[in-house]
Amino acid sequence: MSQPFAYLRLDRLPSPARDDRLLELPERMRTIGYDQQLASSVAALSQGRVALSALLRRTAGGEPAQLAYRLWLLARWLSPEQAARVFGPALLERLLEWGLLAQVEGRIGATVDLYPVGDDYLATDRQIGLGRRLEAVYPPGIDSFSLRWMLPTYQVGRALDLCTGSGIQALGLQASFTDAVDLSPRAVEYARFNFALNQPSRSRAVHQGALYDPLEGDPYDLIVSNPPFFSGGTFSNNQDRTSVRHTVKLPHGDLLHAVQRLLHPNGRFCVILPYIEGLRFKELAESYMLYPTRVQEIHGREGKPVERILLQLEKERKPLVREPNLAIRAASETEEWTPVYRQMTADFYLHF
Repeated sequence: MSQPFAYLRLDRLPSPARDDRLLELPERMRTIGYDQQLASSVAALSQGRVALSALLRRTAGGEPAQLAYRLWLLARWLSPEQAARVFGPALLERLLEWGLLAQVEGRIGATVDLYPVGDDYLATDRQIGLGRRLEAVYPPGIDSFSLRWMLPTYQVGRALDLCTGSGIQALGLQASFTDAVDLSPRAVEYARFNFALNQPSRSRAVHQGALYDPLEGDPYDLIVSNPPFFSGGTFSNNQDRTSVRHTVKLPHGDLLHAVQRLLHPNGRFCVILPYIEGLRFKELAESYMLYPTRVQEIHGREGKPVERILLQLEKERKPLVREPNLAIRAASETEEWTPVYRQMTADFYLHF
């Protein structure tokens, strides 16, 4: 085949979200050992910190798990024989039927990325070779995993994930019932698909719409948000791009109003934001009677300025808990994760 990479795009997520046979996919991936071993390397690749050639060398052995990494995360074609080794003939046929795989000129490629995240598998749009698309659903990153670390590990009653994207936060919530909301129809499709792929017996619902659209039921014990918006920068002529890059369709006031309306009096709201945005957000939150009870500042690298801030807000004023500042990467230029970040994310992201 003339093109070494499978530049395939899935225009619409298939319908197996209502098919119990979909569960055969994560079961098979666990059986062959397709887990988190290379997930951090692939994330580094997407950030331009690791050469693709190095990852291709690491997955050149031909074992089913290595072939799966090449297929799902490195956009490589497989022969039908290799694909059958990864999935088995019956599951391979179903994945082709559902459109998660495609056969072109006798070679098989994936139309989505499939990331191992803890015990779950998360499908997103393809990242390699297709560029940054306005409507794409992107893979989990540092913000997603940092926010997950702040969330309570104990069981709560009702939880709400605002700006759910792929559904990664909702998947990690320990809640009797979870609502997930996103404005993007494509994100809603992926979240529903990922819920069906992982722990489908859990009580979860996905809604498309603005955050201030009415949600039925009792208040939420926990609300989380990793909003893909910020209020600075230069406005774009493209309205879709503008809505993603600025707080045009999601002003901070609207988010805080929604949280104030939906949060239980004893509930918690957890959010991650760029640092300056977060400071403004924290100040604005008090005018909505939402008060910081836990804060952590995050450095991209040891010795560098703070880049992100994790906030926990509640309706009642309490003593503020300031977690120690967190650095993601070591001060050296080797792109090594810091020991603290390794420990934080080891349970659901990285195998160190």
